[in-house]
Amino acid sequence: NTEASESDHFCRCVLTHVESLAKEKYSSNVVEKALKLGSEETRNEIIQEIVQSKDLLSLLLDDVCVNDRMNIIHSMQIM
Repeated sequence: NTEASESDHFCRCVLTHVESLAKEKYSSNVVEKALKLGSEETRNEIIQEIVQSKDLLSLLLDDVCVNDRMNIIHSMQIM
């Protein structure tokens, strides 16, 4: 499916930038969208990048984007 391939290509663009993107209110929406649209492999790589972040606690506790993170967690539980 070409559309799925193009979506996954977009989603892979966030890799290596997840931590910095997740810290900002609007760019965290890009990470959330990548987790929703990416292939299972891409989603796993994004999640690994988050989990392995040196600043994981800060990412989890940041008030600006807590709602986005809850949406991400919810969407991952649905899959």
